[in-house]
Amino acid sequence: MRSSIRTILAGWLLAVLGLTAGAAQNGKGEKKVNLEVGDRAPVFETRDENGRTWQSSKHVGKKIIVLYFYPGDFTPGCTAQAQKFRDNMNKISDLGAEVIGVSGDSPATHALFKQAYKLNFSLVADEDGSLAKRFGVPVGPGGEVRTKDADKKTSHSQARGDHGALDLHHWPGRQDRL
Repeated sequence: MRSSIRTILAGWLLAVLGLTAGAAQNGKGEKKVNLEVGDRAPVFETRDENGRTWQSSKHVGKKIIVLYFYPGDFTPGCTAQAQKFRDNMNKISDLGAEVIGVSGDSPATHALFKQAYKLNFSLVADEDGSLAKRFGVPVGPGGEVRTKDADKKTSHSQARGDHGALDLHHWPGRQDRL
């Protein structure tokens, strides 16, 4: 069972790396990012759903890091994906892994999303898309997201950038490498 889950995670990684290899250079002359298995994962710092600083350097090498990028909170596909991670967290944790979701939403919107769907993993903000770009994830112009608090009365609206989907995995023993 354990090896089949590792095989699935490794398969996701290979599929994802195939996606990043096809990432195009944008019109601003930014260099194309091509991460390969064995490359050092970019070190980064951002804010989690509670507004606290989340530093990759404090997590990488201690656990398997499943870093997944998704377009936005409260969208149907992204919600289903987050629920799958939530529902399989026991299996993922048994492998010594930690899941981190990344989108262009703010920490406040992440907090609402996490509460609404009872997510049991961290969500981190990449509001300017710079983290996604460092991993070669395409970032679109985004849109506006409308959410309601758990009381279903308080409405929130904010603009965000849309991230393409990408799952990256860090395996222990490889330290800060993909």
